[in-house]
Amino acid sequence: MLCRLLARYIVVTVALALAVAGGVLMVCRQNRLLPDIVKATIDEAVKERSKNIVSETQGSSMRNGNYDTSSSAGISRSDNILVAEKEPTLTSTKVDLSFLPFAKEIQQKHDKGLTPAGVMVLGMHRSGTSMLTGLLVNSFGYHSGDPLIPATQHNGKGYFELLPVVLQNWKFLKSDPYIQDPFDFSYLQHYNPSAAYEASEKYHESISEMISSIQKSEETKNKKRLALKRMALFDDYGKDSSKTVLELALDELDRSNGVPWIVKDPINCITLRSWLPYLQSAPAVLFTFRHPLDTAKSIWDRDGIELGRGLQIWLVYNKLAILNSADLCRVVASHDGILADPMNEVQRIQQELSNRCRVPIPPRDVATADVESFIDSKLVTHNHLDSNKLEQHNEEVVIEIYGTSKCIIYREKRMRSPVLERLYVTAMKLFCDMQSREAFTPEYLEKLLGLSIQYY
Repeated sequence: MLCRLLARYIVVTVALALAVAGGVLMVCRQNRLLPDIVKATIDEAVKERSKNIVSETQGSSMRNGNYDTSSSAGISRSDNILVAEKEPTLTSTKVDLSFLPFAKEIQQKHDKGLTPAGVMVLGMHRSGTSMLTGLLVNSFGYHSGDPLIPATQHNGKGYFELLPVVLQNWKFLKSDPYIQDPFDFSYLQHYNPSAAYEASEKYHESISEMISSIQKSEETKNKKRLALKRMALFDDYGKDSSKTVLELALDELDRSNGVPWIVKDPINCITLRSWLPYLQSAPAVLFTFRHPLDTAKSIWDRDGIELGRGLQIWLVYNKLAILNSADLCRVVASHDGILADPMNEVQRIQQELSNRCRVPIPPRDVATADVESFIDSKLVTHNHLDSNKLEQHNEEVVIEIYGTSKCIIYREKRMRSPVLERLYVTAMKLFCDMQSREAFTPEYLEKLLGLSIQYY
């Protein structure tokens, strides 16, 4: 009898304890409160990060990408800036890259000892690729070719995009049977480099016809995408030439006369593999990235693309850029890091391109005046960090403390639906992994291949 009473007492006590715990958990969820242990972790991470941030530095990731660099392999801290000591190379781990289009041709070029003649700049639209390319062209003398897409109010210093390259990228996208509409970015993650290459070889049109078809596509969709409106300035380009757009682009690269060439067009994140068969040697890759919300908001302002679509595009471009450059010598930078210390970052980038990737040494040395005159902080829009709000981060709701790098992903009020929030979290996780440089390790490729990008 006593045992039965004792057993009932234990059952009732446990039930009450579970009910109380459930009530507390519900209250926490309703009020979006965090358990003390999570709060302590956040407080510790934020305090640690705040020690390494100077008030005038724009280049930081506290708001949506804070991480503890002590646990991030390959990262060191120098003058309050996160710098990759050396990007992990694929030679350190045996990884089968035969799934990459034209991987065999690239390996044959490597086996012949052919070194890169130039650099392909990869990065999402509005991620600082123009600024980074311009720094290398103006400071070191990299060869960018002619004619270039002219500057606009959105890129006051210039785009540094070679017109025949931009046109050839359009041709690649148009030639891929999977791309029904090159202006619909949801199709781009299905881009097939081999199919586009083969179709492009069979499909020929004059430069004037190509520009006309681009402009008609814009008129049909009643859009005002600035990049293609600028092409009206080049209506006479190539009319007297019997060469294709591709031949004109390759001719411009050949005119570098030993000076390293540099090619920049954000679409190269998608089409890079289609270019590789046409290049005599495998190019080096300069990959740069920017916070997904900053990028999405900048695209919203320029093109009227809503945040959800902007995050989708960010994911597609960065995912494919990392995959497409997996077997190439790659130097990684970030928009925040360049803004924080442009002189040291540009020097580091150049040294890695020349020393590690064996790109020809450019004709000039960088000067502080060149760098300072080129970077205009007024041209930088939508920075996720407001240093004046640093102390408020303890009060914000954290969605997740992600990965071994303890990257804090904060809740964003603009993510007003579960689908949009999941998309944002997916983008933030990739951003965190790019910050810690884990995204550029061989082991990460399988994770990227399995990355599913939801349509918003």
